[in-house]
Amino acid sequence: MNPFEKEEETVTLQKENNITIWSENRGRKTNTYITGWNNIDANELKEYLKEFKQSNGCNGSIKIEEDTTIKLHFQGDKVNDFIEFMLSKGIDKDSITLKGR
Repeated sequence: MNPFEKEEETVTLQKENNITIWSENRGRKTNTYITGWNNIDANELKEYLKEFKQSNGCNGSIKIEEDTTIKLHFQGDKVNDFIEFMLSKGIDKDSITLKGR
């Protein structure tokens, strides 16, 4: 058994489940974006989106990019709130990457 083969498999799995969260300012408004949460069913993702919007009092949407990447968009700076939400849903903290912070 080669220990290096195991490490390569682990790295590949982490890259597939890598969730990136960032916020962008446009004038006085801030938007939060999440990509990489592709490993769940679309209906389940819609339920999570609805639950998050109701509990945090914000608006949001699901956008599907041309390369079939799912992008979540929320109004306001909800980076920390969404990280806590994802941890409560069983997402591993190591698979979440913050961009620009």
